[in-house]
Amino acid sequence: MIHRSAGTLVDVNWLEFAMLHADEPRTVHVDGAEVGPCLVSNEVIFCPPDTVAVPGAPVTLPGGRAARVRNAIFMDSCGTGLPEHLQLDIQRLDAGNTGQRNYCHTGRSTAWRNERNA
Repeated sequence: MIHRSAGTLVDVNWLEFAMLHADEPRTVHVDGAEVGPCLVSNEVIFCPPDTVAVPGAPVTLPGGRAARVRNAIFMDSCGTGLPEHLQLDIQRLDAGNTGQRNYCHTGRSTAWRNERNA
């Protein structure tokens, strides 16, 4: 959570937010399209709000590591101080992958509901 003091992080857009919180801009490739700047974590990628990604789409992480989208969730600002963005919950496709389902079920995602009802 970002704590705001007077005059900070008010109405920042995604680009400004990413540049403030990343050492350097990171790009990823989602289904062959370059996406960025992104904030890349172990199993979550925070992307610009206009990113298009569907569950199962291949992702190439910085450094060439492979992953796939488990869930794509549009997150609006909702008064949190974070700008609108797309959260990609990913599954890495490396030898050490355990296949655990550790991803977020918040936000507005239809993919999780569709998977649950399948």
